Amino acid sequence: MTTKHTTYPWHVGMKPGPIIYGPNGEQVADLRGEMLPPNETAGNIKLITASPDMLKALKGALSYMLEYCREDASTSGSKPLPWDVSDDAPVYGGTVTEQIIAIRAAIIKAGG
Repeated sequence: MTTKHTTYPWHVGMKPGPIIYGPNGEQVADLRGEMLPPNETAGNIKLITASPDMLKALKGALSYMLEYCREDASTSGSKPLPWDVSDDAPVYGGTVTEQIIAIRAAIIKAGG
């Protein structure tokens, strides 16, 4: 199953907004109403409009990591990471392998 989303770029319209629109004026998200405090709505707007860029960046990071990370250099021929990090070295949120798993999961969750 492939999840599709409105093509990017998205922008925010404030009349009668806030509503997030796609490049052809199609509505992506309607954030009008008073269900949330204004500062939370503003934060949601930033996150929603940045999400296509974040998905693209995650795909690029995953591709890079898979190219440079190695599970077994003696058999895979992969290159070591170009910085001083081994698979068991802690990085933000876990090991390199845990980060690869987390990135893959986020991409799948986003329908990518």
